[in-house]
Amino acid sequence: MAHRAAGEDLRRARGVRWALWAAALHIGMALGYVGLAAAAIRQGMIWRADFTARYTGARLVWEGQGADLYDRETQARWQQALLGGRTLADGLLPYNHPPHTALLLAPLAALPLEAAFAAWTLANLGLGAALALDLTRFARPWRRAERALVLTTFAALPGLLLSFLLGAFSLWATVALWGFYRALKGRRAVTAAAWLVFGSIHPHFFLFPVLTLAAGRRWRALGAWAAGMLALFGWAAWRLGPTVGWGWLAMLRWSASAFGEGGIDPRAMANLKGLLTHALGPSQAAAVNLLAALALMGAAAAVFGIWRGTWAPERADFEARMALTLALGQLTNLHVHPQDTLLLFVPGLLLYTALRAQGRGRAFGAMAVLFPPVGLAATFGGAGGPCGALAALALAIGAAGALRVGEGSRREG
Repeated sequence: MAHRAAGEDLRRARGVRWALWAAALHIGMALGYVGLAAAAIRQGMIWRADFTARYTGARLVWEGQGADLYDRETQARWQQALLGGRTLADGLLPYNHPPHTALLLAPLAALPLEAAFAAWTLANLGLGAALALDLTRFARPWRRAERALVLTTFAALPGLLLSFLLGAFSLWATVALWGFYRALKGRRAVTAAAWLVFGSIHPHFFLFPVLTLAAGRRWRALGAWAAGMLALFGWAAWRLGPTVGWGWLAMLRWSASAFGEGGIDPRAMANLKGLLTHALGPSQAAAVNLLAALALMGAAAAVFGIWRGTWAPERADFEARMALTLALGQLTNLHVHPQDTLLLFVPGLLLYTALRAQGRGRAFGAMAVLFPPVGLAATFGGAGGPCGALAALALAIGAAGALRVGEGSRREG
């Protein structure tokens, strides 16, 4: 008995030492990110960030040109003027987000580009702090080392660095996905819908959460989401003209099929489309687009199988179902840029939660805390996209396995 207890104490001490080393590595990486961001600002590189495309859309709205928000020639003319004749991509990094996103960002267009970027960065810092606080609450029942690693792993993710460097919406979407899960877990239907509406400024990551509501027959939440979206698009139509929504849909159709233009390079994407492009080559764009679309439809149909049966957020397999849904959504999403790998944090944490409840979380936890340095090396080595896609695939496989184990245990029970 004493020998067994001593062995357990030794394993626990080794685990704590390993956790401290991992946390120190993460903190060092996060501090390095701060240095990289500061260097980019000092070198005047802000104009090259993706934020410039958002700023272009916001500036068009601010200047009363919202009726032409999705006209690419108009966007190119305004963007090049804003950049003093400099150009991004092949002459335009297009604004392709919903019209209400441009309306919400329009006040930033009253500021110069650099000041607007700084204001957006401060807003994201606030979002990140709020997320960290809620993660601390979520992991409160866990051991101290686990709680620390949840926070340091998130801070060291390369997607977080890219989100800040590029002024992207990735952190915003991550916070919305996490809030959506937390609300559903607490059976707060309207709050869950509100988080989906909150995330609609970056909408293509929220198809699978909406399908979750439909598959789970969460009609109250689905109705609240539909009402919120109708209100936002109604506001946009009132302010920008009744055809602005059709303009956005046309822009989406163009973006979905674009290959190597407008800053859209599927080879760099962290999704199945990116993997297919690497496997078949950019010359097979039509085949890649078709296969990616079929995979998206298949995964969307699978959501209804994942959420079949009684809706039971209190059940132990709820996290595995949500992790599988979000991982499939990320993998088959048609546009996942390297900064969007940040969103994998949510299904990753939910999968760890599910495995931990099954007493099988240690190995996955070790792999998860090692992902930031591996992902960073892949990002700077030009393989960030494939690495992110493979991570999404691994999460989907792991979540499917955890769900199978959970269902088997419940049947035996």
